[in-house]
Amino acid sequence: MQGKTVDNSIEKDFLGCLPELPPVMEKFIELTRELNISKNSYANILLNDPLLSSRIFTYINKVLNPSKSGYISVNKGVSLMGLHKFKNVVLAFSSFPVFQEADCVELFKYSLLTAYYSKDIAAQFKLINPHDAFLLGFLHDIGKIAMKNKFGSKYLITSIEDAKEVKIYTQEEEVAEFGYCHADLSEYICRRWNLPIVVTDSIRYHHFPLDAMLPQAASIIYLADLLAHKNNKITKESQKVFQYMQLSKSQIAPYSAGGMKKLIPYYEILDIN
Repeated sequence: MQGKTVDNSIEKDFLGCLPELPPVMEKFIELTRELNISKNSYANILLNDPLLSSRIFTYINKVLNPSKSGYISVNKGVSLMGLHKFKNVVLAFSSFPVFQEADCVELFKYSLLTAYYSKDIAAQFKLINPHDAFLLGFLHDIGKIAMKNKFGSKYLITSIEDAKEVKIYTQEEEVAEFGYCHADLSEYICRRWNLPIVVTDSIRYHHFPLDAMLPQAASIIYLADLLAHKNNKITKESQKVFQYMQLSKSQIAPYSAGGMKKLIPYYEILDIN
């Protein structure tokens, strides 16, 4: 179900509430449009943000150098991790202040978990590029930040620790109570950030993935969402998605075991729990 999707209405009603793309990611996106860019160019962007650079350096050495024999530089980390994985890690760390300032740390944790589930499912079943799947999973609920900024404590945020304490809205309930649904806002925000239409469209339809331009991409988010919500309920929509993807709930269930472990370095570096 769609809420008010006219761009002018969103800009007016959510003035000052829409999250901005982190400057580092804006520069990363600009670089991807250029040819023959070295990996070092991406690492060098971090030099303008000492706190972010420190966090990325710490992450690289926690994950790639657990024995702490010497240290791995950020430039070396890009080579070892690969550019796509590096950009995903930078996306997560550079976006954290956006979530933190909106009092949406729980949403950050949930978005990061969904991103890793999306990436793992995509990689295992070779459905879409796993790094693209990470991006989709991480940004699919970015519209909730706008909702939280506008409606404050009235708008409750999903927790991955205790789902009993929070409200999980359907899109119909969001529109009825707030006049907008988070999926439409997420799509609009990602368009403002100049992300490709295949990204924005998949995010818009992540609750009804078979309506998307690329149903496989939107379905990846949908399935990862089920895992992150620990949702065992089979609905008509989930039945359709599993049938379309030729997957079963039991096939994706094993990914719920390893997903949380991947969040531990982020929790430690960002001092969240």
